[in-house]
Amino acid sequence: MLNALLGPRLSHRSMATLALTLSLSLPAGAAHAQSVGICLDELSDEEIERHTARIVGELREHRTHARAWRFGWLAAYTGIAAVALGVLAPSIDSNSPNRDDRASRLGYIGAGIGASLAAARLAFYPMPDVWGARRIARMPTSTRSERMAQARYAESTLTSAGAWQNLMTGSSAYGLGIAWGIGWGTAIAIKYDNPLSSALAFLGSPVLAAATALTAPSWAALSSATMRGGICGHVYVEDREDPLGDEEAAFDDVGEYDEDADEAVDPGGETDARLGAPVGPTVMVYPTVGGAGLSVTF
Repeated sequence: MLNALLGPRLSHRSMATLALTLSLSLPAGAAHAQSVGICLDELSDEEIERHTARIVGELREHRTHARAWRFGWLAAYTGIAAVALGVLAPSIDSNSPNRDDRASRLGYIGAGIGASLAAARLAFYPMPDVWGARRIARMPTSTRSERMAQARYAESTLTSAGAWQNLMTGSSAYGLGIAWGIGWGTAIAIKYDNPLSSALAFLGSPVLAAATALTAPSWAALSSATMRGGICGHVYVEDREDPLGDEEAAFDDVGEYDEDADEAVDPGGETDARLGAPVGPTVMVYPTVGGAGLSVTF
């Protein structure tokens, strides 16, 4: 198809650009946050229900934005592709003697294919931030095991929403638009030397990609880390031998007050040194975006 539209000289370059764009559009790997299963086992039924309700509330609060962004941009890119490939490009004869017309035709084809890829990305990427709240609310909750399963699914849904939102707003989102604009703009500049069509190709795709990424929802990753830390964040204190040790045991063994012992002086001041010693290192685990932090105080 590309041979027919572009000619043999540009088809290989266009295929390379298309392959690069497709590779950038795929997720680098699934993002899995730490499991909260162990933490849930320690919670009461009321705490589990409250935790699940909070996640559902967050998803419902941001659902309108997620839905409007997803389907709004999907409609916009679909419209651009339909107009560019179905109306504008066919209206120009590929054998037109006017080089500017042929440059414009190539620009329309590039815009249409790029918009089609963007629309496909929006259509086929998962949408847990759109449908998640409804699916969680429909799960059975008659027993503790069912409530725990619902809470785990809610956590998984929120974590997945954060991962996909990061993909939609991360460097790959901008890289797609930049790569496509550079590839198609270079193709037009080499073949037709048309500054206007080349500039539109160079700038149009990156601008649309940036606008899409900047308006995308991005709350889920931070919300997931905060909620996970709310039920899994603990402070641990390492046990050490009591610095008073033998002194307290000695006082427990004495049946009556010993005046001589009270007047005795510790020649080395060892007891005072031990009394002033710290209890031990304190280790605090606290939530951060994407995981947990560790603070050790001596």
